[in-house]
Amino acid sequence: MSIKKYTYNYGTIKTMLLDSVNNIIWLFFNKINNGKCHIVQVSAGDLYEGQYDVEIIADTIVKARQNTAYLYVALTASSVLGTRYSKTNPFTDYMTYGIPANIAEDVVSMDIDSNGYAYFLTPGILSSENAKIYVYTNNGVYTEMIDLVESGKIINNAIDMTIDTNDDIWIITSDTPAKLVRVYFESGGWKYTVTEMSVIT
Repeated sequence: MSIKKYTYNYGTIKTMLLDSVNNIIWLFFNKINNGKCHIVQVSAGDLYEGQYDVEIIADTIVKARQNTAYLYVALTASSVLGTRYSKTNPFTDYMTYGIPANIAEDVVSMDIDSNGYAYFLTPGILSSENAKIYVYTNNGVYTEMIDLVESGKIINNAIDMTIDTNDDIWIITSDTPAKLVRVYFESGGWKYTVTEMSVIT
């Protein structure tokens, strides 16, 4: 078996997304000396063959998601929580998600629902902070913050999130035992349940 080698003049790879319909891989690089992160589109058959190299002014790429039309990227940056890019024209067809007032922590994860709404998670690790989810419409408009602060179920130390096919939000924490949090919309408001997960060592 031979190993092919490819060299990119960027920082470390944070993550990747596979577009299996178009046989495309999107590579997400954290910044290097030029101070910019990069999104690079390559062919799954030839990692030097591709159309796009998008520069992002940000400290780090946190997470990337996709649907059929767009790439969604959560960032650590001074002025935005993230960015949405068109897969077919990312240089000019893009949109940013602004930072809401009074947000106290950097984003640790994000996902999108079936309507293209974007959800950004902050962890609740700072003193007097708890985990929160910031919700944006498919036009990039900030709409609300889901505050995971219900009495007896305050969520801290959130590390990741995902959204299922029912548009329920699932969060995992780094607590011991870890907490699995299901956040769902019911009767006009957001509710959540908590399940503790112990690990046998």
